[in-house]
Amino acid sequence: MKNSVQNQENELDLIDLLKILFSKIKIIICIALIAAFVGGALGAVITLLGKRDFGTQVEFYISSGDPGSQVLHLLASERFAEKLLLDENGLPANMPGEAYNAALKAKQEADAAAEALIEAKKAAKEAPKELAVAQKTYEEKARAYDDLYNLLSVYQSAGDKVAENPEHAEKTKKYEVLAEAAKVEKETAEKAYYAASQKSLAATHTLEKAKENVTKTKQEYEDLAESILEEWRSQGDNKKKISKINESVQYKYIDVESSDKSSGEKSARQFLVASISVSKDEALAKTLLDNLCEKLPAYVEENTDTSDSDLEANCILISTAAEIEDLAKDSLLKEVIKYAAIATIGALAITCIVVLCVGVKAKNEDEDLGEYAENGDINAPLV
Repeated sequence: MKNSVQNQENELDLIDLLKILFSKIKIIICIALIAAFVGGALGAVITLLGKRDFGTQVEFYISSGDPGSQVLHLLASERFAEKLLLDENGLPANMPGEAYNAALKAKQEADAAAEALIEAKKAAKEAPKELAVAQKTYEEKARAYDDLYNLLSVYQSAGDKVAENPEHAEKTKKYEVLAEAAKVEKETAEKAYYAASQKSLAATHTLEKAKENVTKTKQEYEDLAESILEEWRSQGDNKKKISKINESVQYKYIDVESSDKSSGEKSARQFLVASISVSKDEALAKTLLDNLCEKLPAYVEENTDTSDSDLEANCILISTAAEIEDLAKDSLLKEVIKYAAIATIGALAITCIVVLCVGVKAKNEDEDLGEYAENGDINAPLV
């Protein structure tokens, strides 16, 4: 009976436990603050040293044509990812040698042929206009000459009595001079018309030759470049780079409909968005951004089909001030708070358990000492 009473007295209720915790509240708060600081610092270190993505978004406006899914598929291919690693000549910059020099020379010839083709197209476009003007001028001069010649013929065919009239003779002489001048102008216009027709034929011939030359020089360059690229692609590091670039850039189209208030007609405007996200490599992300801004518009224009052969598609860079950013910077504060909260909760739980265990044990020992003293136990230690 006595032992049961003693056990009941030794039992602690919730208020006793709270008293034990409040007696060590300063220690608990200090440990919680230290744990929060350590946990937050650990979260910041893990976030900064862990997976960090660098990237941005670049927008392009496509002024005409229908790019469709074909161009989108080409942009997401390894071929275009490969182009982003090549130099301005479309060749690997780290493979100099005779083959590289030969390909570079072929590239220069192909570029010169392409410029000549542009000039030939302009000449072929202007020559018919000049021919039309020369033809119109010749026809006008020919009609003027015919009119004067017919009028002169009327005066010259007059009878002897009429021809003897001084006024008639003066007009006849006047029209003879005008008809002769009109004849000269007609012959001059005819020569100009013939020269313009020859120029138009020459422009058409030059255009055909320029097209053939472009095809030939371009094929020569592509053959030489392909042989170099095959060797370059066979290297394992380059394969990894191409694969990484292909995974680091995503493309999508955005169609925006707009309506003309005056006509009420609706039209669709297309925008191309390239999203860059490179893990742990800020330098590569910056290189990708520069190469995308430089090479993507020409690539889209070359591979965009238009319903009108005279209408060319234009891809225009909109995001001229795009910069590479740390995509994980927004989550840094969240990670710091998360790790600090976890560390604080864990430290509080452990500290409270330890404080309660030590406090309960100490209280029980004190109560046992008091009981021994009341019973006159000579072996009880004096406090």
